[in-house]
Parts: sequence; C-alpha cells; structure tokens
Amino acid sequence: MRAEVPSKWKVSYVTPIPKKAPYSSLSNYRPISITSVLARIFEKIVKKRLMDHLEKNAIISQYQHGFQKGKSTVTAVLQALNDWTTSYELNKSVDVVYLDFCKAFDKVPHTKLIYKLGVIGVHPRTIAWIQAFLEGRQFCVRVNSVLSQPRSVQCGVPQGGVLSPILFIIYTFELPTLISNVGLCCCAFADDIKIHKQLSDVSDCSVIQRGIDAVAEWSRVWELPLSYHKTKVLRIGADSPEFIYYLNGVAIEAVTHIRDLGFHITNKLDFEAHCDLIVGKAYAMLHTGCGKSIVRLKLLLNTSVFGIDETTFPHNMQKTM
Repeated sequence: MRAEVPSKWKVSYVTPIPKKAPYSSLSNYRPISITSVLARIFEKIVKKRLMDHLEKNAIISQYQHGFQKGKSTVTAVLQALNDWTTSYELNKSVDVVYLDFCKAFDKVPHTKLIYKLGVIGVHPRTIAWIQAFLEGRQFCVRVNSVLSQPRSVQCGVPQGGVLSPILFIIYTFELPTLISNVGLCCCAFADDIKIHKQLSDVSDCSVIQRGIDAVAEWSRVWELPLSYHKTKVLRIGADSPEFIYYLNGVAIEAVTHIRDLGFHITNKLDFEAHCDLIVGKAYAMLHTGCGKSIVRLKLLLNTSVFGIDETTFPHNMQKTM
C-alpha cells in the first residue's frame, strides 16, 4: 500500500539556538525546526488516531510518562521520589541509574519504526502515510537571513514535529516492560529513562547491572545508541555499596546530585539546592520586571516558582498588566 505526501511538507527549516558557552561547540546549540503548517495539521489528525489506538489497546507502559494523557514530568518525578523516599525512611539505600540515549529522536531507523507500527497493529493505511512522511525528508539551516543548501535526512523523526514524540514512544514501547521483567523499577519520560532498585546486599546491585546490560543489548539491536558520558548512577542512602556499574564495558560515573526533568535531586533527597536555584531565578525575573504592574510581577513570580506560563492567561487579562 502506498501513500503520497507533498514534498514541501517534508522540508524542515532549522535555526540553531545557543544553550550555553562556548558557542564554538556545535553541541551547545539546540536545533529549533520549523515545519509546514499544513503538514502539522495533518499530523494532528494522524496523532489522534495513533493515540486512540494506543489507549484502546493499552500498548504504552504505565511507567512511560512522556506525552501521555494525565501525565507529565511532574508525575514522572513524583513516582520515582515516592519509591525512593519510602526506602530512605526505612534506612534502605537505593541505586538509581540514569540512562541517556545519544540524540534519540535523530537516530530512530525508519524501517524498524515502520516494523514496530505493524507489530502494535496500526492500520496499514496509517503506516503507509507515516512511511511516506518520513522518507525523502530534507532540512535547511537558517542563521539570521542566510539559508543553507538542503540536506537529506536518512533516519530519525522530525525535530519539532507533532507526530515525533508519539512515534518515539512507540519505537521504545517495550523497553519499560523489559526493565521490569529483570526485577527493576523503571520510570520514563520519552527518552529520559531511569532504573532503580532498593538494595539489601550486593546481589541487588548485580540485578541492576543485568538491567543495564538488557537495555544496552536492546539499544544495539534497535540502533539507538546510549551515551556513555551522560549515563550516571545516583546512590541514595548512606549504606549504599560502592558497586561499580558498567555500560558496554565502560564504568558509569557515580554522582551525588543530578538534574532530573528540571528538578535537582541529591543523594540525601533534600531540595535545598533546587529551592536556592528557583529563588535565584525568581529574584532575577522580578529584577527584570522593574516598572511593571504588581499583577504582572506576581505572574512573573508564579512563572519561576510554580512553572505557570503567563502567556496562557487570557489576552484581556494581559492587557491590564
């Protein structure tokens, strides 16, 4: 079965946005893609059908919090924190391994993604359209008013695409179950995956290592490589054994604190560092808001402390600010 997608729908215009210094390093830029408006409208229609199919057949694991109805980064962190604090209050230690895929969305092989769509029972016509949408894609890089020559895209799902997060979750749908079957707890938000286990003795560390090996083997088979230098282990509790975990023969670095979906988590499960950072951001935001109305300043404060975006407020309310 074949499907046709206009070639103009398959072109992305990428603008690199700096994340941090030094700006001479390409890895310190975030690519922001602009895609066809008409394509995005059609993507939303296909996304609705995919989501209905996923929910009706309970395909996505309950441990996957990314882009699921009623779930978010907050629910992902709360689920993990609930497990960790329960163990911590019982004076038990927990080892948490944060797994990081290398440019995950850009690496998804199209042929294997199409295979996965068939495995979960997506309608052949929908699969044909998605295949046509992914094949023959191009991108151009725009810096100021200068546009590069178009380059072909051989793999990956479009950055910034409406369908992309759902396609990635489908591609990794069996991974949380694979981890659970090893005997580990898992919590995922799209490509951010962490595995953990309460430790009674060193044999529990061996279970975690088996989980790491299972994920490493999955990543090899499905061509989604893991990042060695971004994969970390957080040891929670005072009596955690100094077990060294390995990812494909490379020792995983142990850390005392880590940034987890916007939250700063420490091995003592205190939020002092996180609160200090939020307070600093709030003061900086209030300082830049000097001369603005009290209402607007309150909204700016809520934005930094509670994550409320003032742009979501009704337009007539913003006019009063």
